[in-house]
This record gives sequence, C-alpha cells and structure tokens, in this order.
Amino acid sequence: MARCRSALAVDPRSLVEGQFHVAEGKDGAVLGFYGFAPDPEGIELSHLFVAPEAIGRGIGRALWCHAVALARQLGETRLLVVSDPHAAGFYARMGAEPAGSRPSEIDPARPLPIYRLRLDRSPEAAAQRTAKES
Repeated sequence: MARCRSALAVDPRSLVEGQFHVAEGKDGAVLGFYGFAPDPEGIELSHLFVAPEAIGRGIGRALWCHAVALARQLGETRLLVVSDPHAAGFYARMGAEPAGSRPSEIDPARPLPIYRLRLDRSPEAAAQRTAKES
C-alpha cells in the first residue's frame, strides 16, 4: 500500500471544490466515496472506493448510480473509469463497456482496464439494463 499512496491520494483542492461525494452510515462513518476528474472524452470517475467492511451492502452500486445521474445532470455524454483489475467485473455489471487499458502509475507492467459508459442513453434505458444484468 505504501507504493500506492501517491496514486491513490485525493488532492485536497478537489475536496474543497466539491468534486467528491461521500456515502455515510447512520453513525456518520464513511462507507465509500467517489470523485470526478476532467477527461477529454467526457468525465472520469475518480477514486470510487467502498470501505472493506461495507462491501456487499450496495454502497458501490449506490455511489455508481449517483455518479451516473450527476454526470448526466452536468451534461456529460461519457463516463470513463480506469479500474483496478479486481473491480473490473463491477463496472461491467453496471453497464460500462471495456475500452482498452493503460499502464498503472505504480507498476507499468500491470495494466489497468478502462471502461466507458455512454451517458447519452436515457436514464430509464440504462436503469433497465442494469436491473436486467443484476
């Protein structure tokens, strides 16, 4: 994890500018979060993270749905995700399509899968597709 620290760090300016969104438990504990980053093809989902103790409780799906809705509201047409290889299946289940890979900043020999979700589809069609694949 020490090698990953710089690549996974969230820029404090991004937090102040309101680019990050948090899922909290009833006790106020942070269960997960995500942010957005600009991308030439649309908008990039940045740092989607779910606390290990919250995995399997629908937090990731809720954060994803919030991100997709917000990206649409912002007028974006594509959502890009550079995924950890272990999370690739999640993004595929959420309707994102494989779009290549890029080398990891930490280990260039480890490719990170890239996923894209077209946001120009109606929210209803995307929700139906996601529900069908669940």
